[in-house]
Amino acid sequence: MGQSGSIPIQPFRADDWWTSKASLLMGFVYLFALWFHISFERFIPLALFSILVITGFASFGYLTNDFFDKEKDMLASKKNFLLAKPLVYQIGLAIVSISLIAMPWFFLPADGPSFWLIGIQLSLFLLYSCPPVRLKEKGAAGVLVDSLYAHAIPTILAAYTFFLASSISLPYIAFALLFFWQLLSGLRNILIHQLEDTSSDLSSGTQTFAGTTDTKKILQILQVVILLELAFCLAFFSLLTVGEHLFAVCIAAVFVLCFRSSFWYIHLTQEELPDLPLRYFPNNVYEKWLPAIYLILLSFSNGYFIILLVLHITLFNFDLYRSIIRIGSNIRNNLPLGYIHYSIVLPICIFISKVINHLIYYSLLILSIDLKKEQMSALDYFRKKRRNNR
Repeated sequence: MGQSGSIPIQPFRADDWWTSKASLLMGFVYLFALWFHISFERFIPLALFSILVITGFASFGYLTNDFFDKEKDMLASKKNFLLAKPLVYQIGLAIVSISLIAMPWFFLPADGPSFWLIGIQLSLFLLYSCPPVRLKEKGAAGVLVDSLYAHAIPTILAAYTFFLASSISLPYIAFALLFFWQLLSGLRNILIHQLEDTSSDLSSGTQTFAGTTDTKKILQILQVVILLELAFCLAFFSLLTVGEHLFAVCIAAVFVLCFRSSFWYIHLTQEELPDLPLRYFPNNVYEKWLPAIYLILLSFSNGYFIILLVLHITLFNFDLYRSIIRIGSNIRNNLPLGYIHYSIVLPICIFISKVINHLIYYSLLILSIDLKKEQMSALDYFRKKRRNNR
């Protein structure tokens, strides 16, 4: 097999992409359908081809990064999908990923800016990983490029695609707010990711921005970035609310879900960061709650979006079902359900049952069928009559 002394071959990082980037970008697909008033019938092909493009970009990005990181990942014992894979296999995967990126554009609406954005996205992948440029190890430039190709550019490309499928004028200010919101979100994610990988990057000799900067300073930068990120997020939804009041729900959700945790984040210390499940806050809001809210709002225009809501939660956020069940269980345990059942529900059921039984009895009595004389229910009477007629 070769590479017998290297780290074990790991599966392709679809799990990382599926639980973060895919759910995030699909959430934006729902948002853009809501924003640009895309009908359900038009939405389905747009969403399906968008999934293909998302898959292609994610695959190409991971493949490019893994291809040029093979030696360093081996030194640091980090997982790398391409280790021990023959070159022909690697080329085949690259062709598949590029095909997934290219083919949907025969069906998706596109023009000059669309292809410029695609070209920029692919170029950033290469500039980030490929020597001799390899911006990944060029300090702040690497952080900026990562945030562009992982968040800002694909989001703007998706938004522009849905805009082309609509009949409204281009909302320049909203696009600018969306771009900076996602740029800051990308900066936050890559800085935390680099902090987590500091030890393995040192082992492999990879010099990232976080690895060559004091951790305390990184945490201070993160505090500023997250506050600006939330500010641009709220500004974006506030602008959308001017044209569509339903987006006020998104503003309320961001306030409730984000700001209750933002004060915790400000006081985050270096020692606490690696062990806290919410270290990527507010990604949980973007990836779990907002997509569900978008689909609920879309359901007001077409009930078929409820099917997509159930499907999305099942694929990306099955824990939400558990949360709903847990909330329901808490409500049930805290309410006097036994009293309600025996004092209200049970008497109502008994009353309704008596009314129905009397209606059935007197209706059959008109037909000369006396159930009291027969000493059986209507169901048993008709079963007996059917058996006798055979």
